[in-house]
Amino acid sequence: MCTKFKNDGEPHISLALLVPSAPKKGLLQKGGQGGSRLCLPPCPLTDESVWVKYMRNGGAGASAENRITIASLDDLTTYKTELSGDEPYIVTVVGTITTADSKSIICNIGSNKTICGDTGNQGRFKNIEMRITGDNVIVRNMKFGEVIAYDKLPDYKGEGNDALSLNGAKHVWIDHCEFRSNLKPLDNEGNSVSNSSDSKFDKDWYDGLLDVKNGATWITVSNCYFHDHWKAVLCGSGDDHDDGDSAMRITFCGNYWKDINSRQPLFRWGKAHIYNSYFNASGSDATGINCRAGSELYIENNVFEGLKTAIGFFFDVDNGRTGAWTSTGNNGASNTSTTSYKPPYKYHAEDTNTVVDAVIKSAGVGKLSAADLQ
Repeated sequence: MCTKFKNDGEPHISLALLVPSAPKKGLLQKGGQGGSRLCLPPCPLTDESVWVKYMRNGGAGASAENRITIASLDDLTTYKTELSGDEPYIVTVVGTITTADSKSIICNIGSNKTICGDTGNQGRFKNIEMRITGDNVIVRNMKFGEVIAYDKLPDYKGEGNDALSLNGAKHVWIDHCEFRSNLKPLDNEGNSVSNSSDSKFDKDWYDGLLDVKNGATWITVSNCYFHDHWKAVLCGSGDDHDDGDSAMRITFCGNYWKDINSRQPLFRWGKAHIYNSYFNASGSDATGINCRAGSELYIENNVFEGLKTAIGFFFDVDNGRTGAWTSTGNNGASNTSTTSYKPPYKYHAEDTNTVVDAVIKSAGVGKLSAADLQ
C-alpha cells in the first residue's frame, strides 16, 4: 500500500521528487539489488537536506562474488564475517534458516547490505536474531520471528533476544516483511513449553519482533505484517536514559498489526510518523501505540479495531514519563494533539475508508515478484 508505482517507474504517490540534484527517472525504485539505483522510503521528499538523510541504496554496486545465497545455517556461518563488515553485499535468503536446537543465535549485519527473501522458497530467519549495526541497509520480503529469549531456563537461553534489531543503525528500509511468534511458548521443534512458577512466562518467552535503539535513526518500516506476539516493537533503549535515541526518526507506513498484545510500537525519546496502517486485536487487553519518555509522534489515518486503548501512555510503574502525540484522521482512536511535530517530507495519506483492504492485500511477504526485487 505504501509504495505505489506507475508502469514507467515514476512514484505514484503525492508529487515526484523535487530534489534539484536528483534525476527524476529511475531514482525511486522498488528494489535494491540492481546496479547503482537508490532505494528511498515510501514517501517522496521535497527538501534536499531531509531527502539525503533518508536515502539508502543497500548493497547496490556489489561485485559478482558479493552477490550470495544463504540456504542453510552452514551458509550463514560461512559468511558471518562478510555480513558483519561494511563491503557491499546482496544477499538472497532461501528457505527457513534456523538453529540446531532451541538456543538462539545472532547474525550481525554491517553497512551497505541488501537482504531479500527468495520469492520461490520464502526466506525466513527462525530463532535467529538479525542485528543491524551499520548504515545503509535494505531488508525486503523476509520472515522473522520465534527467537527464544527466556533466561530462566538454561536449556533454552541462547544469544538472541529480538527477531530483528537495529542497534545504532542508520538509513534502513524494512519493507514487505513478516514478523511473528506465538502467544503460547514453543521450543524450536514446535513443542509446548510451560513454567507454572512464572506468571509472566507466556509473554517473556519471546522478546521483541523489532527493536530500534542506541541512536538508530532514519528508518522506514513499510508494508510489513506483525502478528501473534506479546511485545512487538520497541523504539528507544530505556525510559530513564536517552542513549542517543532522541535523534531517532522513524516512518511506519502501510503495516498490518494483527493480534499483538502491546508495543505497536512502544516509542521513547525520538520522533515518528505512523500512518495508513491497520491495527486489529481479538484480545480485550491489547494496547496499541505507547508514547513514552518525551517522544513525539504524528499518528495519521490509521484504523484501530478491538484494542483496549489505541494510543496513549502506558506504564506499569509510577515513575514513567509520557510522550506527546498528534492523532488525526484515525478510526477507532480519539483525535487529539499535544505536540507540534509533523513529518518533514511531502507524502500522501490515503483516506481511512480504503486502509483496511489495501493494507491486508499488500502487507507482508509473497506480495513482491523476483522482478520487483531487482
